[in-house]
Amino acid sequence: MKDVGTPLTGDVKPAAWKIWVKTGRPMTLTATASPILVGTALAAYEGTFHIVTFLLTLGQAGFCR
Repeated sequence: MKDVGTPLTGDVKPAAWKIWVKTGRPMTLTATASPILVGTALAAYEGTFHIVTFLLTLGQAGFCR
């Protein structure tokens, strides 16, 4: 009797979005964004927050991961 849950061939490729999610390393996103968010909160508290600087820093950190 065949197992219904197994594919017939071994050449099954994962979906493209699954590859993008896996290579994007979402588990390390919090380690990348947390210091930036803390610094942003401190800058806002001190009154020196700049949205452009925040967005550029967050974007660059995403590319450097």
